[in-house]
Amino acid sequence: MTLAVPKERIDAFLGLMKRREVEATVIGEFTSTGRCVVESCGTVVMDVGLDFLHDGLPKKHLRTTPLRDASPDPDDACPDRLDATLLSMLRRKNLCSKEFISTQYDHTVQGGHVLGPVQGKGRVQASATLTKVVLGSEKGVGLSQGIFPSYSELDPYRMAVAGIDTAIRGLIAIGVPLDAIALLDNFCWCSSDEPGRLWQLKRAAFGCYDAATTFGTPFISGKDSMFNDFSGFDAENRPVKISVPPTLLISSIGVHPDVTKAVSMEAKFEGDLVYVVGATEEELGGSEYFLHLGGPGKTVPDLDTEKAKERYGRLGDAIGREFVASAFPVSHGGLLVALSKVSIAGQIGMEITIPSRMRPDYYLFSESLGRFVVTVAPENGRSFEQIMGADAQLLGRVGGTNLRVKSGAVLVDLPVAGMEAAYKEPFGGY
Repeated sequence: MTLAVPKERIDAFLGLMKRREVEATVIGEFTSTGRCVVESCGTVVMDVGLDFLHDGLPKKHLRTTPLRDASPDPDDACPDRLDATLLSMLRRKNLCSKEFISTQYDHTVQGGHVLGPVQGKGRVQASATLTKVVLGSEKGVGLSQGIFPSYSELDPYRMAVAGIDTAIRGLIAIGVPLDAIALLDNFCWCSSDEPGRLWQLKRAAFGCYDAATTFGTPFISGKDSMFNDFSGFDAENRPVKISVPPTLLISSIGVHPDVTKAVSMEAKFEGDLVYVVGATEEELGGSEYFLHLGGPGKTVPDLDTEKAKERYGRLGDAIGREFVASAFPVSHGGLLVALSKVSIAGQIGMEITIPSRMRPDYYLFSESLGRFVVTVAPENGRSFEQIMGADAQLLGRVGGTNLRVKSGAVLVDLPVAGMEAAYKEPFGGY
């Protein structure tokens, strides 16, 4: 690292570095000459004017070419029952438990954690964590993330919006207000000097700008890693190039005003009402379900950020007034996976009825943005519905030992223990 230290503080700084066994050397000082002068062993090896140093490089002109992926949707028929499909989905590497990773890190430093990376009696991967950074304060710091590389080849703009929305919803669900949230970006891209890849990068950047400015969530930091490509030769000595998919990780950080009112993800009590907050559309392009069926599809989830912003404010109000028992964002895998995780975390079943306006599997596995699974005590149901209005749709109740989902006929009837076994199986956590 290169640091600028005031002269009057240099002795204190070097003393600190020495105590921490960090090598630190004074290599120069700032001047008013307007030139960058570097000496080595008494010989000037560089003497360049700052105007040339900063502005002397000729401007590079790059071109972009739109890339359009017209992949068709899979043509599989909807199964009569979705029990086996749900268990297969819970075993997918992007959906299953990664508890073995989360628990390798010391998330209980000084005992300040309020909501850890795994939550509930069933120990399910949470969408956000909450920590009391100042132990004597009622405030806490929440962290969440969003990443959708499977969307990038289909629609990099919507991929960026999905990452931002998901990172924000993780914090909204635990009770962090939208106006207290900031973002960080991490671009991991490939061949960004190629016209098509550069077009994807530009579209993702526009998505970041539009979503962040609408939500009012500033980017306070970030990083990028370009040219994540391998060029070599195959067994027949033919040239090959392997590239990572264009990938954008969005991280969110926010201040919770009162951690005693924080909401965790697991279902709590028999008889609690189960709601889905937000609209479900037939948006499965790049979804875990379509990838499970063998094809990416074409319609990546879109989001009306203005409506979502207003919805998140009302949900935050309901959480602040303690009407919400649990909240969990609907994300990868869709509504049915979210319901399953809320049940597994709470070690309690649900009785769910879904509307019949859409193919049942599409409704249950759509990855439409802006949604939450929320459970509410019966005595708070009316108040919750008054706050949320048409954005809250009652699906059923918490109770029993099975997750039972129907739309006329029964679609899923699985014991929570069986879902937990599938969820934790891939990495040996069960």
